[in-house]
Amino acid sequence: MLSTMESVGSKTLAMLNVKPREPKKDLDKDDFLSLMITQLKNQDPLSPMNNNEFIAQTTQMSSLEQLINIAKLMEKQNAQSTESQLLSGASFIGKNVSYNGNSFSLKDGSANIKFYLDNAADKVKISIYNEGGAVVATGEFDNLPSGLNTIPWNGKGIDGTQLPDGYYTYTLKAKDKDGNEVSAIQISSGKVTGVTVKDGKLVFNVNGSPVAADTVKEVFEN
Repeated sequence: MLSTMESVGSKTLAMLNVKPREPKKDLDKDDFLSLMITQLKNQDPLSPMNNNEFIAQTTQMSSLEQLINIAKLMEKQNAQSTESQLLSGASFIGKNVSYNGNSFSLKDGSANIKFYLDNAADKVKISIYNEGGAVVATGEFDNLPSGLNTIPWNGKGIDGTQLPDGYYTYTLKAKDKDGNEVSAIQISSGKVTGVTVKDGKLVFNVNGSPVAADTVKEVFEN
């Protein structure tokens, strides 16, 4: 009989579309104030709450309100900061940038490969790869100075055919006149196609990959 009543009751609640009340997980300042007022109403008149305890609870409520206000202010400031960064980053869309990396774009049959050398290099060998990872071009260069170096590429492959425009990657090996390796920092370049903010930092979408704005070395039109 009990199971029948429970079943009927369950159906009745379902028909009325009544959802069971879920308890609140967190108490806000209004809940805290309501609890304190209820406590005052139901206290023993012969043994009321002492002043120190009342002051302590009032102080707790004030501190809670301050924390809530601070959290709201920080949330608002973060939202404003994100909006400001996005507006600033939007001005870079359509422009080309260079940054630490090993990718570059071939456009209209030409490209520039850039890198920094810690010291002068007697020989530098560069290998260029297509998006499939196959070597499509190589080159060796002599007596390159320390600092920024720019090597133009006409887009010709190993067999001399013109390769299609698109994204390519490269590796390089540099050695001094004694055969010792020279440290190099490779520089990528590409067009900014989008911007976003991640972990509070502005990030560009370049060559289909995320690039932190603070790693950009150069901005240029073409």
